[in-house]
Amino acid sequence: VRRRARKLSSALDELDRRYRRTRSEVSNDPERAWTMLIELERKERALLPPGVKSFLVRELEVSLSESFAERGASMLDRGRFEDAFQAWVAGYKLAATNPKVLAGLEGLEGRAERMAQEAELAAQRGAPDVCDRYKRITRMTRANTDVHKKARQQAFAVCG
Repeated sequence: VRRRARKLSSALDELDRRYRRTRSEVSNDPERAWTMLIELERKERALLPPGVKSFLVRELEVSLSESFAERGASMLDRGRFEDAFQAWVAGYKLAATNPKVLAGLEGLEGRAERMAQEAELAAQRGAPDVCDRYKRITRMTRANTDVHKKARQQAFAVCG
């Protein structure tokens, strides 16, 4: 019994160390922190019953989602729409109810709607960059949104 208790205590100490390292990495490098979180979850699953996630892992997911939300906002401010989209999608995968992530994705979809209207006008004028415009819209929106579907349709219709 004591040997098992020591082994469990050692495993818990390792989880605590991994949690602390991951926590400190969240603001520095979210991608690396996500990799570390995956490893932490794998180690944790060996100790917890199936389907159970610890509060610490859930807290890291939320913090990491916040970090991706902030990164998305920063990318949007710089006009890097595709990068903002990638950051917000990562945040969404970690915490689908994060209001900052959802607001970012919705705001980006609104911007994509305006870009789609501009692309339609450009297509009517015969502008040479119409295909690139539609492709950009599909790279900055979720596939299940109307604006994404419409941009993809238009790209096939106009660009072949």
